[in-house]
Amino acid sequence: MTTNPVPHVLIVDDEADMRELLCDLIESNGLGAKAVEDGSAMRRELDSGNYALLILDLRLRREDGLTLARAVRETSAIPIMILTGKGDETDRILGLELAADGECLIVRWDANSNGTWETSPAAAAESTGFRLRDGALETLRGASDCRGSGWEKITNPAAIVVTRFAVQHRLTEGFAP
Repeated sequence: MTTNPVPHVLIVDDEADMRELLCDLIESNGLGAKAVEDGSAMRRELDSGNYALLILDLRLRREDGLTLARAVRETSAIPIMILTGKGDETDRILGLELAADGECLIVRWDANSNGTWETSPAAAAESTGFRLRDGALETLRGASDCRGSGWEKITNPAAIVVTRFAVQHRLTEGFAP
């Protein structure tokens, strides 16, 4: 009798305590975990290992986690979860989930600066999803992942077909994040 291999998660964080905490949490839920501290080790692991998910710290000391995520996305369809702290304005605003197919983005922000992302009611939720589906760009306020129903088409594929989209965050003086 053969058993199915346990899915493994690769964690990239430059803080040893966070790596240990995440490994313990993931392993306590029946998954395998491997933690590394930088992009070089991440690339070696991705080249040699079979991972179901990449968890990547946005604020690495020597590297930009978002740049690393983009580089991974160019060569791999592995789902990427980006960790952010809540220390400064950018961290309170930015939380990204890059879908396995690279065609969905969940943007989260801490509008009231209370240290949490509000999830309900949906109209007041501090997250918005954008996804590309069948040539149409769709959005959903309060989205927590890229699946499911209730998404609103914001383009009409009969008139215009969207094949790619990008989201860029800009801090604007005088506007709350």
